[in-house]
Amino acid sequence: YKLEPYDNEWNYVENRRYATYRDLPAGNYKFKVKYNPHDAQKSDNNITEIELSIPALWWQSWWAYLIYVSIIFGIGRQFYLYRTNKRKLSQEIEMQKFQQQKREELYNFKLDFFTQVTHELRTPLTLIISPLEEIIRRNQHSTERNLLKIIHRNTQKLLLTVNQILDFRK
Repeated sequence: YKLEPYDNEWNYVENRRYATYRDLPAGNYKFKVKYNPHDAQKSDNNITEIELSIPALWWQSWWAYLIYVSIIFGIGRQFYLYRTNKRKLSQEIEMQKFQQQKREELYNFKLDFFTQVTHELRTPLTLIISPLEEIIRRNQHSTERNLLKIIHRNTQKLLLTVNQILDFRK
């Protein structure tokens, strides 16, 4: 017997009436048997053949390869989307850090500005209060004394407010 194109040579068997092939690759084969009838002479015309078709295993079929390619494509696409989203998220985080830094800079600028303004207000207030107290002390019986006390009280309130703003900065 011979299995074409798997076997190159004929296999000779004595009384065995079967042939065994294992792990044949998928494909089309011709199984040929050469026999010698008891009543005829030996001849090369005594060959019987049968055509065999061995289908591919399911994991070697074209649709399995299509599924493999689809899975690989899907994994590649997911990896690409993951990297793209990671990059976008990283850029967003950097942008938020930048914006937060700018907000803090603006806040510090405003705070410094208010501190400067309150210092600028505090100095003239202290310069006003000292002479005003001297005027009040000298004019014990004057009619303007009540007005001077009101001015003194209001400048003290204004100075207290300015000091509170300065304390808030600390």
